Amino acid sequence: MFDDNMFEKWLNEKAGEVFDKVGREEAIRPDEMIILVLKAQVNHFTHLDTDLRKDMRDLREDMSAEIKDLREESISLRRDMNTLREDMEKRFNRTQWLIGTGVAFSTVLMSFYQFLQ
Repeated sequence: MFDDNMFEKWLNEKAGEVFDKVGREEAIRPDEMIILVLKAQVNHFTHLDTDLRKDMRDLREDMSAEIKDLREESISLRRDMNTLREDMEKRFNRTQWLIGTGVAFSTVLMSFYQFLQ
């Protein structure tokens, strides 16, 4: 398997040698230019990786907060639904009682009316 640390160590050494040549204002060969380009790309990828990991961490935190909010809203909605169901059951029971009482009263009135005739 390819060892990243071994590659980075080699690249840092070679890039350091090339930077030393540049610092002494010596000409560099095309293969040394490739080492500098490779070093720049590795640095760029490292920064991209760091930024991506940070963005993923931020996204995970945001999503966790959103999920928590949704759970809390769901619990609140469930409570509201239970309250509404209890209220509807009370009204239904009251309506049944009123209808029953009205039927009984009507029966009594009709019986009384028939008694009077």
